[in-house]
Amino acid sequence: MHFDEEKPNAPAAPLNLANIEIDLDGLTAFTKLVQDELEANLRPNAERINADHCCGVGFGASHAGGTMQAARDRYYACLRQATAVLAAYVEASEYLVRAASKVSERYRDADALSAATAERVNQELASAIADGDKAKADAMVAVREQELQRRTGRLIHEGIG
Repeated sequence: MHFDEEKPNAPAAPLNLANIEIDLDGLTAFTKLVQDELEANLRPNAERINADHCCGVGFGASHAGGTMQAARDRYYACLRQATAVLAAYVEASEYLVRAASKVSERYRDADALSAATAERVNQELASAIADGDKAKADAMVAVREQELQRRTGRLIHEGIG
């Protein structure tokens, strides 16, 4: 059995996505590299190549033989295919740049939301701690006041005062 052959009844391996790490700076750098390459080289050269190829076959026009005509036809088909592949490559590169930008943007937004949420949680915890500290201090004051009233009441009851 070859490695590329599929087993008809083999169970799919479980997908374990317990931890996914995204290097946003690396993704941003990659996106910029591809975008720059697309703008500086791929698009301009694709346009030049398309302009050259759209002129058609440049040989054998005056030769009437069937073999030469077959070669011209085949060469023309290759020019059309090469042009289509080049256009698809440019389109795929543009799609890759858009997709990578979107992933980076969404993860940055998620990180910002996560940070904001974490900050909100920290604020809520700090507020709860402050409220707890105030409640504890108020309770201590109330206990002291009760103790003071109890002692004062006892002193008055015993006639000292």
